[in-house]
Formats: sequence, C-alpha cells, structure tokens
Amino acid sequence: MESVESTDGMALKLGSGPGALTISLLQTVLTLFSPSAAMRPLIAMPKERATDARPSSFDTGKRLSVGLVCTVCLAVFESPSKRCAICGTRFEVGD
Repeated sequence: MESVESTDGMALKLGSGPGALTISLLQTVLTLFSPSAAMRPLIAMPKERATDARPSSFDTGKRLSVGLVCTVCLAVFESPSKRCAICGTRFEVGD
C-alpha cells in the first residue's frame, strides 16, 4: 500500500478460490481500461484508504512515530535494551 500511495497508483484486492484471480483480473482490466479515454473520468473508481506507514514495534506491536532500530537486523523497538531481542546483537549505550 505504501508503494501505491507514493506513486499515486491504485491497488485492488482480488478474489480468492480457483479461477477467481483470473476472473477478478479480467473484470478489472475490462472495466477500467476498455472504455475510451473520454469515458474513463465518468467511471466510479475504487475509494482510496489511508495508509499508516509508521513501523510496528517488534516487542510491543504498537505503531511508532519514534523508535530504536537494531543496526544489524533492522528490527524496530519501542524501548531501549542492552540486547536485540531478534538477532541478539549487544548494544553499546553511550552516556
């Protein structure tokens, strides 16, 4: 969703089950791209949803605005610790 938002693109959730992907993809292509260029603005496009691009903390699962990142595995944490809970890297905490 982040790439869709940053490129002003569009994402659609396709159906599930045998053959559903082919049917959903065909329906989407025919609905959005078959009409002439003059008719496309008149077609009701899917509504955009807001995307929350904030990372989730590995230890609490909360969305963070500010967090601490392990320099080895890039895990994001809410609170400081002496060791990364994911890869075990020891952190050297300065004064």
